[in-house]
Amino acid sequence: MFNLANIFRIRVTRNSSSSQKVVNDDFQKEAIVDETIYPRRSGRVYFQATWWPARCEKNVILEPNQIVYVVGICNITLLVEPIILE
Repeated sequence: MFNLANIFRIRVTRNSSSSQKVVNDDFQKEAIVDETIYPRRSGRVYFQATWWPARCEKNVILEPNQIVYVVGICNITLLVEPIILE
């Protein structure tokens, strides 16, 4: 059976609303923004040779072609954060 947790090799937990949400520090991989992602709204990223819905919980706008980290997954939506350059 197809299971996203197997693709990412992660442990899935359920919160009180019974939706799956996984955030794992070891999960960080790069993706490229394909469709603008506004704060707490879904957009789209290119990740592991396919397009995925993605959302950022931070108060930032992620523009197309920007490289982001995938830090988790909620159902089939990837949770992403911008790469912070120092």
